[in-house]
Amino acid sequence: KTPVTSIRGYLETLLQQHEISPDKQRFFLDRAYTQALRLSDLIRDVALITKIEEATDLFERKPVDLKQVVEEVIADHKNTLDAHRVQIVDRIGRGTTVEGNHTLLYSIFWNLTDNAVNYAGEGVPEADLEKIFVRFYRVDEGRSRKNGGSGLGLSIVRNSVLYHKGCISAKNRKEGGLEFLFSLAKKS
Repeated sequence: KTPVTSIRGYLETLLQQHEISPDKQRFFLDRAYTQALRLSDLIRDVALITKIEEATDLFERKPVDLKQVVEEVIADHKNTLDAHRVQIVDRIGRGTTVEGNHTLLYSIFWNLTDNAVNYAGEGVPEADLEKIFVRFYRVDEGRSRKNGGSGLGLSIVRNSVLYHKGCISAKNRKEGGLEFLFSLAKKS
């Protein structure tokens, strides 16, 4: 189901059934609100990926401190990382600068961190490794929907890496889980 379908269903139920208990009303409103947030995230992601693919000249390029970007992502994910007991080891040296766009660099690390939290330890069938960077592709349709992702995160990552004259790939680790390898062009 799409977020719009869910929101519509919850609101129609509230409008058509007048004998709903306050607890049940609250439940439907909470569910509609959650789906509205999902829709908002989806719209944001579609707008970002469309802009990356079709209007890259609209992104401001300037020197960006990569260490600072990673520290922002870690700080913004702190509660989620703590809740899932995920530890990030940041080995980026001070002064590592990329000539690029802060928003796109942030989206690379944000989406990879988000994927690490939501799918940590899960492998991907070899045949799916290249497809995971395609818009809306989901390895496991049911599990991904439960997590609420838009299906655009890794596509945004790939396009953001390409924007910064880099490349990205994914491989299964022998120890389990998935490893993302990517490069970005350093500021010369």
